[in-house]
Amino acid sequence: MAKRFNSTYSENNMGFGEGRVIHTIRLLESCPVQSLVILEEPETSLHEYAQYEFAKYLMDVSFRRGHQIAFSSHSSAMIRALPPEGRKMLSRDANGVQAYDRLSSIHLRNALSEGHAGHLVVCVEDAFAQSLLREIIRQRKPELLRRIKVLPFGDAHAVKGAVKVLRESHVKAVGVRDGDQPEVALEKLRCLPGDCAPEKLVFLSDQAKQKLNDSYQFDLEHQLAAHPDTDHHNFSSEAEKVTGTSREVIEADCIRVFLEAQPDNWCDNIVDWIESEA
Repeated sequence: MAKRFNSTYSENNMGFGEGRVIHTIRLLESCPVQSLVILEEPETSLHEYAQYEFAKYLMDVSFRRGHQIAFSSHSSAMIRALPPEGRKMLSRDANGVQAYDRLSSIHLRNALSEGHAGHLVVCVEDAFAQSLLREIIRQRKPELLRRIKVLPFGDAHAVKGAVKVLRESHVKAVGVRDGDQPEVALEKLRCLPGDCAPEKLVFLSDQAKQKLNDSYQFDLEHQLAAHPDTDHHNFSSEAEKVTGTSREVIEADCIRVFLEAQPDNWCDNIVDWIESEA
């Protein structure tokens, strides 16, 4: 029973989705530790926010009680709540069922739509790589952006899987992974310039650090000295917390000043290759 605003709320008042979730939680909290639990589409009858929070709960209870939980889902909210290593996409073809690690079917459906519309799909690891590559192309060959779609897939392994699935589906697709990944020409996988993650390449440059100081009064060197274990994916998030400026704006400004400081031919190889594939 629950009470709120002088009203009593019980299972009799619950919708079907709520009741099923409560039942599932009771089982997960009371079954033996280190149980194997299989759930089929647990998002049924739940609204999107509840789906997301329920996926977070499933991860929490698996850590607390040592469970191994596997669930099938068509919910973008539940898939979004999972880390890349928690995702597997199953696809049936003439050879049977194929499993792809770290790949989201939601991302793949978007890519298939763009590919069938005639665009070259350029698969990248995350949203920052997407922004960086788009700006690289915009500064050098802006007309190329009308013929391609740059889409994030999660990490290097997911990019490799996405390119394979898309090309097997007769969609023009290539992968551009972070600079610390190997290039595999036969699998249409190239890399961003540099030899590290693009967040490190951009934010640790003198130009970006100066921009953060001048425009946002944010000292990245001081931040890293105080918190040396800060994940490079969170550089812009930390700046957002301190300055109140949106992460996307901070990233865009730092990407632009970084690229403006590079030689004219710095990214010609990757841009020319994408154009040749389009």
